[in-house]
Amino acid sequence: MPDISSAGPCTLFPPRLLVSVRDAREARTAVECGVDLIDIKEPSRGALGPATADTIAAIAQEVGATRPLSVALGELVNLQPGRYRDALHLSPIRFAKIGLAGAIAGPRWWQQWREAWAALPHHLSRVGVVYVDWQEAEAPAPADTLAVFADQRCGAILFDTFVKDGRTLLDHAAADELAEWIHRARMASPLLVLAGSLNCEALNGLQEYPPDFIAVRGAACQGGRLGRISGPRLRHFAAALQRAFPSPATPCGQAATT
Repeated sequence: MPDISSAGPCTLFPPRLLVSVRDAREARTAVECGVDLIDIKEPSRGALGPATADTIAAIAQEVGATRPLSVALGELVNLQPGRYRDALHLSPIRFAKIGLAGAIAGPRWWQQWREAWAALPHHLSRVGVVYVDWQEAEAPAPADTLAVFADQRCGAILFDTFVKDGRTLLDHAAADELAEWIHRARMASPLLVLAGSLNCEALNGLQEYPPDFIAVRGAACQGGRLGRISGPRLRHFAAALQRAFPSPATPCGQAATT
């Protein structure tokens, strides 16, 4: 597996695959299918639904040192960091993410966001979450969140959808608007992750925004995002990802050669 830190604003690799799992059994399937980064969440609890501390620990034990892990901690307005503190110290866990749905209603959400991170283990790399359906999510506008994420040196920025109704990331923003947000994200963080109910059909539409990771759950599940991770479906999506991004990007500043 490529070093997770090797990608950045000038990506040299095709996008790698991130899959969200809800238990150790799904994590085992993800490892067997060659997934690059495994995210832990409970999809029945929302876009960034937090799993229990016991589930996080069980997945970390199952995966061991074979893959880095990311953990969804829910939305800032409902965050309970004390419930997960011990589990988040486990060595495979490299990233954590906190959503901003509902945060626009509170005063100085950016200060509350910084304080939430201060209460978590310091080794965790912060993932800044941009909801492209920010108005429906009652989240801060993408331009505002990206300014905060740049100031706080997030290790990754994730573009996602809050409302899971079948619409994909590409259905919520005009192409030029999304391109501007992604440009800002590239300047703000070394890793770009695209999610948001993505399926095989959506992959070609992402070619002009090549990310470091494509993140999925529903496309890899039998029965939708609330179903179970399926090995055949996961391999099918991985193959579609390879077809959509068939070769490494040309290094910045260098012309392609034949």
